[in-house]
Amino acid sequence: MKNAIIRDFKIDDKRIFVVKPGISQINIDDVKQVELNNEKYNIFYPANGYLYKNHLILIKALSIIKKQNPEIFNKLLLHLTSDYINIVYQRYICD
Repeated sequence: MKNAIIRDFKIDDKRIFVVKPGISQINIDDVKQVELNNEKYNIFYPANGYLYKNHLILIKALSIIKKQNPEIFNKLLLHLTSDYINIVYQRYICD
């Protein structure tokens, strides 16, 4: 990506900084099993809680669906892989 920006936008490479998120090893024993509900449409979004992953957009979309069409909302089940995001999601949707 850095090389493409340098090439396409003619930006000096000293002005571009690549910041990679810290990713640690995952202990497979700590991974929680996703409980799918066969009666609903399961939306699975496997992403960490970083802001750029746009969880809030999904949550806001579900909130709009809940207000405009509760029947459809009740058929949806969103699975997020971040415990912190799940707490925020519960507060936002349940209000």
